[in-house]
Amino acid sequence: REQASADDASSAAIEWECRRERFRQAARLVRQQVDAATWQAFWLTTVEARGVEETAAALNKSIGSVYAARSRVMRRLRDAARRVTDENDE
Repeated sequence: REQASADDASSAAIEWECRRERFRQAARLVRQQVDAATWQAFWLTTVEARGVEETAAALNKSIGSVYAARSRVMRRLRDAARRVTDENDE
């Protein structure tokens, strides 16, 4: 019973690390495709969990442009992560 629990924990840790690596690969791809301000708006609001209003003020952008930038990057990240996953599955 303890061995099964340890195996489950190991499998979960491996899966988590694989997901993190896929995110890193996708992020590298997407970061090259978008301008610096778009990436920064995404990063600040999503990874650093800063508010949209705070981010807009810091970047001297409108609130709407921060929402749009975050949405664009998230969509590209999802697509890139799918491609990375498909490539790794081949």
